[in-house]
Amino acid sequence: MREISHDLAKSIVELEKSAYQAGVNNSSLDDVKERRQAVIKLATKMYDKGRNEAFEDIKKEMGV
Repeated sequence: MREISHDLAKSIVELEKSAYQAGVNNSSLDDVKERRQAVIKLATKMYDKGRNEAFEDIKKEMGV
């Protein structure tokens, strides 16, 4: 889990940099929005994965 979270976090940072750079380079607003959406999707995926794994751990501890 920690490796996956670290990899996703690195990807989020890279996408954030990309979105920022697109804005600096006067890229189209659609391009910047698209890159920001990719960041949001990746962050959501990371959150959901962590939440699901935590839920599975709790179920195991409870013997469900």
